[in-house]
Amino acid sequence: MSIENNKAAVMAFVHAVSEQEWATLDTMIAEDVVRRSRTYGNSELRGRKKLVEFLKSEAATFPDARQKIQYLVAEEDRVAAALEIIGTQKGPMGPFPASGRRIHANFLAMFKLKNGRITEIWVEWDNLSALLQLGHLTLPS
Repeated sequence: MSIENNKAAVMAFVHAVSEQEWATLDTMIAEDVVRRSRTYGNSELRGRKKLVEFLKSEAATFPDARQKIQYLVAEEDRVAAALEIIGTQKGPMGPFPASGRRIHANFLAMFKLKNGRITEIWVEWDNLSALLQLGHLTLPS
């Protein structure tokens, strides 16, 4: 696949997640996909089914969330993405109850693709800033 095709696949994935088009993800994600992140302490998810379940749980927490790509950089089989997410926390997030507050956060993701499908994802974002925005933490005076 070309670099442009890989970038298009990542754009389509971000769109499908934002629009909660879960069935569409089956055509975009490899069966044995691996997602890595240290943001919530769950360092690794393995398999398409577990990844889609995770994305659905995030959508239940932030049902109006929309992701927007700020920019993509690609080389060979990898695409790096700087993204932003805006949404309202209407469900629990780990140990934190729904706050009803909005979040506007930037995050970084790296995607590896093979034959047009996403095989690996690395995602990191500023969890402290998110918890402050949602009112789950306060800075000391």
